[in-house]
Amino acid sequence: MAIRFGMASRRIWRELVAKYPQGVKHLALGRPDGWCVLFNNDAWEWNLPSHPELSERLRSEVTTLRYLCIGDNGKYYLEAQGQRCQWRAGSRLSDFLSYCCNRSLRQEKAKSALADSSALPAAHAELMTIFVKMLEEHHEDCYFEQMLEDIKSKLLFDPQFTRVYSFSPACYGHRGGQPYFKPCGWRRCSLAIDKFEEYSSWCIAYHGTSCRNVASIMIRGLRRPGDEGVHVAHGQAHSTSGCSIYVSPSIEYAAFPVYAELFELQENRWAQLVLECRVRPSSFTVKPGSLGNKYLPDHLRMDQNFATNAELEWLIEKPEDVVFTGLMIREFGEAASEAIYGSLVRQVTAGSKGPQFEWTKLRAAEYQRLQQCL
Repeated sequence: MAIRFGMASRRIWRELVAKYPQGVKHLALGRPDGWCVLFNNDAWEWNLPSHPELSERLRSEVTTLRYLCIGDNGKYYLEAQGQRCQWRAGSRLSDFLSYCCNRSLRQEKAKSALADSSALPAAHAELMTIFVKMLEEHHEDCYFEQMLEDIKSKLLFDPQFTRVYSFSPACYGHRGGQPYFKPCGWRRCSLAIDKFEEYSSWCIAYHGTSCRNVASIMIRGLRRPGDEGVHVAHGQAHSTSGCSIYVSPSIEYAAFPVYAELFELQENRWAQLVLECRVRPSSFTVKPGSLGNKYLPDHLRMDQNFATNAELEWLIEKPEDVVFTGLMIREFGEAASEAIYGSLVRQVTAGSKGPQFEWTKLRAAEYQRLQQCL
């Protein structure tokens, strides 16, 4: 239930908590309006006159929400099952809660669209879970609806070039004058690209992103911040325009959890997605990696294939100079396939700070053991 948190209601709130201590899951206090929200395991009432429809959703979907923090000036932090989200100042809390509570509806729409389509060939049916999750996390906007239509009407992935990469390091030569290193321990789902031969001689690079962004990128391609609602997510280090598109020749750099967020597939099982791209030769500016030593010890490499961090970021100014060609997938947790993804990823747990922190620690320790130093 929700109650006003003025002086008179403090006594009521304290009595409620004292009377039902086992029923309280979480309590959130807000300023400056002075109100609070009480979460229960079996009921939630959002006592705001302007949100009666939201109140009904929360009654039925309460178990998907775990934590809510309310700040000043419209800032909110919400944690749903398998997901932590920052809600920026000025945005409507009701919209975001509606997004979270409609997740199951999006999931059903995605499953229905995929059931009778050729988007995922039968031979790759095991990828269904990840693809459905990708759509489930996507905001239900025009791109979501267009993706559902595309699923029903055409082949999205090309099975001929969908493959798993073994763990033996290798360089596959050069593409567009740049080395192409084997992405060991990754699964690649090749997109069905019209006239792919136009891009076959372009450089290969990678772009890390959240799974909720993938569907829109599949439809419209990578866009510069400021275009078509795209926002700056990780700053614009080294950029002179302030709206560059960032890719990396290193899949491990692009896959760092700061960029390619881990998302939950089921309990104690996670995945991350990285976009494989083709980049027009000589269309980009090469810059050093900007992650620095904020997340890894400063003497360790970001990628075993790159002796330094001096050329890990490519900055692109024109969207037509980069094409999304493949979806790279890596899973984590005990349920992850060791044959596909290796043994290290199977050691990842939720830990106290989340699987992304556990993976970063494991990877740093492994690189230290292998003496993968700068």
